[in-house]
Amino acid sequence: MPNPANDHGPFESESQALATPAVRAVYRAYDAGTTSLHDGAADLLLSACEKAGVTLGAYDRRILVWLAGFEPQAAAAVAGIIVRGAVRSPHEVAFDLSDDYAVTYFCLSESLQAWGARQREQAIDEGGNKEREQWSDRAAEMPAAVEAAFDGNRR
Repeated sequence: MPNPANDHGPFESESQALATPAVRAVYRAYDAGTTSLHDGAADLLLSACEKAGVTLGAYDRRILVWLAGFEPQAAAAVAGIIVRGAVRSPHEVAFDLSDDYAVTYFCLSESLQAWGARQREQAIDEGGNKEREQWSDRAAEMPAAVEAAFDGNRR
């Protein structure tokens, strides 16, 4: 069910997309004579790409403007897909690798995860080596400690 406060779908029907504040605003602006439906729909699509951090080439922009030739509620559905597709999982690491703290965090967490997985595999190969299993468990806990330290240094 669409979220009425920040409505990007998913939409189950055209009427749901038509009822969104953004689409209603396009139709109000059209009725007031301040924009065309095409321009309003294009704004929906281009704004979604901007919000999602999508870099557009000339051909990309041309295709979006072509898509805007459909009704604004169709543009809202495509815009919703773009915005929802850009939403990151809370477990997905996303940061600027030009940032030294971020690079350190990334390297430490990846290394700890790989090391912990190797310890677990070796424990299995050795028939349940408890010491290796404990090291694997500790390695699994360490990324949270690294993240906490990273967050503390960033403030």
